[in-house]
Parts: sequence; structure tokens; C-alpha cells
Amino acid sequence: MIKQLRAIACGALSIIVLATALIPLDTSYAYVSDKFDGYEEGREYNTSELYDIKFRTSKLGLYGMTIESHEIPSNEWLTFISHDYFPYTTLSDQTEVDNTAPSAVYSARGIVKVDVVVAIGEFSESSAIKDYIPTFSSKLNSAGNAIDAHVQELESAFNSEFALHTTWDTVSDMDTHIRLYNSRGQQIEYIWYGHKQGTALTLDKDDVQGANSRYQNYTQPAGTMDGEWFTIDFPNLPADAARMDISIVAYRGTATTTISLVDKLSHTLVTQSTVSLTRVKQEIKIGSLVKNDGSWDFHKANGEIFRGTSAEPLGETLEEASWRDGSIRFVIYAIDNIPDECLPGNEEDYAYTVTKLLNSNAYLINLGTNANKASLDKLLKEIQEANGTEKGTFFNNKPLTTAMNNAADYIIEIAKKLSKPVDWVLVNTEILWNTEYNDMEHDPPLNLGEHSTLNTDRTQPQDLYDETLVSTWGLTLSKDNLYEGDKLLAEKWRYRHFNNYFDNSPTQVSWHARWMPDPVSVFEYPGKYRVNYKRRDNPLYPSVDLSDPFDSYRYWSTDYDYAT
Repeated sequence: MIKQLRAIACGALSIIVLATALIPLDTSYAYVSDKFDGYEEGREYNTSELYDIKFRTSKLGLYGMTIESHEIPSNEWLTFISHDYFPYTTLSDQTEVDNTAPSAVYSARGIVKVDVVVAIGEFSESSAIKDYIPTFSSKLNSAGNAIDAHVQELESAFNSEFALHTTWDTVSDMDTHIRLYNSRGQQIEYIWYGHKQGTALTLDKDDVQGANSRYQNYTQPAGTMDGEWFTIDFPNLPADAARMDISIVAYRGTATTTISLVDKLSHTLVTQSTVSLTRVKQEIKIGSLVKNDGSWDFHKANGEIFRGTSAEPLGETLEEASWRDGSIRFVIYAIDNIPDECLPGNEEDYAYTVTKLLNSNAYLINLGTNANKASLDKLLKEIQEANGTEKGTFFNNKPLTTAMNNAADYIIEIAKKLSKPVDWVLVNTEILWNTEYNDMEHDPPLNLGEHSTLNTDRTQPQDLYDETLVSTWGLTLSKDNLYEGDKLLAEKWRYRHFNNYFDNSPTQVSWHARWMPDPVSVFEYPGKYRVNYKRRDNPLYPSVDLSDPFDSYRYWSTDYDYAT
């Protein structure tokens, strides 16, 4: 604040300003400015000229000022003549260093509904992504995001259930042997005709005659010469089971023996191996079932691998998706290989997947690898908007935690972009209120910190505007200087309910036209509501003492009356 007074010398002699003083009229608060502009004590000023004398202060209050101008002769005078003999003038004035009112406004937003389908294809970390979904969901539903997220897990890949069917071409006895090992290479079970039942391995049929190798059944044979049948109950295998070695032993006689790996779910033949056993007690290893994350792959002795996981097209998986009305929709597709529908010859499945994505109006977030990125990007291009705007993105699926966090950040960003201010809401629908505060003098609000993470009891967790003030205005925010007085003396809300705005709403809310410390999140009765919001500034910062003698200079925001 700069206050300016003007003084003019009178008479034909030079003048000198003998004294200036700043005396607050409120005697409970004494203050004298230490900054003057345009005045130097002891300096002579010319007569009949206008001089500006200014003072600066950053303190609020009412000030009184007095300037005395004394005339002195230009020549020496007799020493017994007092200074009082010469005429002087006195100029007095009062001025008030006042505060300006702040600006405080609000915005109302509804909680954004977000539906996420996590579609898990042939993915090496399918178990890990399932375990991470609760953390992922919590991140989306964090209060500051204003999101109501519903996360659904769908697997487009499924584990096959295998059985083994062994036949041979002579009247003899060929036996199938399975040895089960844990991840440390220790044998934990051994199933053969002498021990037919294990934890989850069963020799259901032991054939001691054979001679019918032409029969390769996809279900357990019923005849007496139709070979041996092993079933494997994968879900009930020991938790540390890691590998099964499968071999054929010539117990009696010799034969050309065929062992078939059968998919019990699809009733299809996965693969066959044929070996010749030329002497009794000869044992030949056919292959191994090896655990791969949550599934089992069959490794033939010649090096071929048949994956124990099958995958349906993404479009078929999305048939099971549950979408809420009015939600923003996302599909997270986690897959290591090129989707089958993207391979040549599967054009019909590809078209169906694209159609399902378009019909669901979903954003596609692909979690893939460098090897399948081009194919997944092709799917993204199929669903982009007419103006070329992409409706999705790609992230590398390793490491998984980073990939899922990237997906969450992308979803949050899209949800915030599509979130709009609320003018019309349904009864009993939750509304979020965000506030903004500004002051031309950068006076912070009296309850600075109310809208920050320091206040763990805030009713609008997403509103952290005070942290913006602290960073931009160079303020200090700590628990030591938080306002702890009556909330209504620092910030308040009022709702006037025009309950007759609609014909069928005769009931008026009990809090009509009443100032309240917190906003209303849910409106129980229909009608038109006029919302008022006020916040008080604090030019006396960091003091938050309401008994301060200058408390009356803390002003309420005045731009508070808006129709809603």
C-alpha cells in the first residue's frame, strides 16, 4: 500500500519537514512504517513548490498522518529568537489500508462410470494379472479420480484337459507309465499298472491284450482289447507339480505302440506318437507334460510342443462382458502371441471381433509384445473414430505391474477428459463438488489446507485445490498452521430448494436456505437448487486466530450467488 500526501511551502522562505508519523488509530496494534518515498529528513525544500510524500506498508488498518512545515529564514537570526517565532503549518489526514475480497467458485461433477473388461488370452502371466486386478481396481476407484469403476475378468484362453490313450498292434501287454516331478526335479508320484491311482492321475483301464491299434478313441474305451486309458485331473494335482514324463514299457511281448494325447473338452486328438518296442522290458519315453504358468504343455520327444492352452477369438469373449448404461468402456487385452483371428484364414473371426468392439463402443488397451504389436495395432486402427482419433493404445505387457499401471493411467486420463459439469442429476445420484479460490493480493484462505491431503476428514476427497495454491503462491502447508475454528466462519455452502419447479415435488429439503459447512452430495428430492458458496480470506496469514484485532479485515468472497 502506498499513501501519498502533498505539502506546499508558504511564504518567501524555504521550508523543512520536521516530522512525519504513522499512528494507527486502533491503539491495540501499534505500527510505524519504516519506508518513505520522496522525503528525506533534514533536507531543505524550495518555497512555493509541491512535494509528494509517500509511505508504504503491508499492514492492514486505519492510519493517521501529520506533516508539519516550518519556515526558516534564509539568513542567520539572533540566537535568542526561538523557532516558535517563525510560522509553520500542519497538515493531517487519515487513510485506511483495506483488504480486497477474494474469489471462490465451485463446480459440480457426477462420478464417472467406468467399465473395464480384462480379457486374458494366451498370456504367460495370466495368474499374476488376475492377482493384480484388485489393486488395479482400487487405483481406478481412488477418490481423487471421481470414478466408479467396475472391473470384470474374462479369459479368452482356457486350459485343455488331457487324457492318454495307448494301443498296440499285437496280442501282448504294453504299459503306460507316468512319473510326476516337482519344480525341484524330485519324483513325487509314479502311476502304472502296479499303482493305478495317484493324487490326480488315474489309470482307468489297463489292457493286457491289445491288438486293436486301429481304435484311437476320444473317450474312454469300453472294450477288452481297446488299449489303456489314463485321465489327468489337472486342478487337483499337487501344488508343486511341474512335469510329467510319459513312457511305454513292453511288459510282455513286442509291438508297434501308439499313444494319443486327447483333449477331453473338445473331444479332439492333439497329437500322436508311434514307437516300436522290440524286446521285453524295453522302455521308451514318449514325451512330457510341462507346467507353463497355469496350463500344461505337451513336449514330444522329437521336440515338438503342443500348448495346453486354447484361445477363442476376442469377439467371442466379449459376448460375456457386462456393460452398464452410460459407462465409459474399456477392454484390456493381455496376450503374448498373435491372436488367432489375426492370422490368415480366420477372416470371419477377425470381422466378428472388430464388430463386437465397435458395438460395445469400447476403448481397446492392448498389453502385448514386440512380436504381436503390429497385429494388435491393426485392431486399434479398425475401431478408430471417423476423424482418425484412436480409441485405444498399446503397452508392452512386461513387466506386468508397469503395464497395468499404464493402463490405469490411460483410463483415468480418458475418464477425466470425458467428464462434464453437472446441470441435471437424478435423485439420490452422488455429485462431487470441486472448489477454486483466488485472491488478487494472494491472501490465502483462512482455512488453508481444508482442501488438501493434510485434511483426512474432508468430505470431497477429490478436491485438492489448496495444494495448487501452496505451490503457485509459495505458501507453507503444515499441520501446525491449520485452521481449527468453526468451519462456518471460514467456508460455507447454502442450497435454496425451489421444490415446485417440477409439478410432482411438493417436499422441500430440511436444509433449505441454511448455511452449512460442507456441500450436499446426494439430493433426496427433485426440484431446482440455487447453490451459494463462500470462502473467507486471511490477509493476516499465517495467523488463524479469530480473536486477532484485525479479524474484521478477513473478507468473504462476494461472487457466490449462482443459479443451478
